[in-house]
Amino acid sequence: MWLFLSNGFFSVVNHRDLDEHVLIRARRRKHITDTFGDENIYVLKNADYPFRLNLSKSEFVGVLYNYIDDMEYGNFKRSIKNSKFAVMCANVWREIYTVYGDERP
Repeated sequence: MWLFLSNGFFSVVNHRDLDEHVLIRARRRKHITDTFGDENIYVLKNADYPFRLNLSKSEFVGVLYNYIDDMEYGNFKRSIKNSKFAVMCANVWREIYTVYGDERP
């Protein structure tokens, strides 16, 4: 799944080799460190998402729970502090609106 949080973008998939784990992938190391800490991150230099972290599903759920529990914003795009990341998220929003905007009631 693609996961957008105020401080990062991730591709999260079921881990192929570790039962009950997810593989968290990112294009920027800071996205992982800001959300999950900087322990156990590894790098695959030629991968689409080079920065990676193996996390148990229960740990992943805990991180998401804490993010949601701490969430105070009423507008996701305005919660993003990094200007380059904010532009990227706005572009994703715009593309989704372009594709599905005609389905609004």
